[in-house]
Amino acid sequence: MSSAKVVSKKIGIHTSKGEIPAVLHQNNNSEIKPSAGVVMIAGAGGGVYGPCGMYEELCNEFCKNPNIISLRFDQRFPAQLSDGVWDNQAAIKYLVNHYEIEKFVIIGWSFGGAVVLQTAALNPYVKGVITLASQTAGATQPVRKLQNTSLLFIHGTADQCLPYSCSETLYQLAGSNHPDRTLKLCPQDSHGFDKNYKETKSLIKSWACKRLGVDLPQ
Repeated sequence: MSSAKVVSKKIGIHTSKGEIPAVLHQNNNSEIKPSAGVVMIAGAGGGVYGPCGMYEELCNEFCKNPNIISLRFDQRFPAQLSDGVWDNQAAIKYLVNHYEIEKFVIIGWSFGGAVVLQTAALNPYVKGVITLASQTAGATQPVRKLQNTSLLFIHGTADQCLPYSCSETLYQLAGSNHPDRTLKLCPQDSHGFDKNYKETKSLIKSWACKRLGVDLPQ
């Protein structure tokens, strides 16, 4: 594995509906072209950091493998579902157009869980979806359509914002015949995954890398 440095930069993704603020992370090993992308969206409050600031660390750790490029984007209009899906589609398109990435895992927290499930139902480049403490609003219909998309639902059992039954419901709606669905409940954890922070990060990385067909970053 390359020892090259992971670099990040703020970018603006230009679309017909306005600019989407984002942070792009990549390995500066010029000898290896990235082949897989990880895209992350936060909750209804917007921002680019995710639960307990997890997204920044995850992006940097994913990109220790130069085969992975990662992006975390803000929402133009936080908590607006259709706009969030538009933004997520634009973020994926940006990586497709600029880096020729054709396989993605997308990650959404809370409100963002519905965004990534809706996005995956529309985008054939998405190979896997990870939801963190997802809501069910806006998510119950698209999750039924994702029989060819790997699904990981993570939720804390002490979540006071959205009960873990939300993720249980989404897991069930994916269907008992779904070939690759996983539900992970984190004991006594909150909406921000502060109690199982390291374990949650580790699971996200190993699960995503397996579905993308790339080595787990060391």
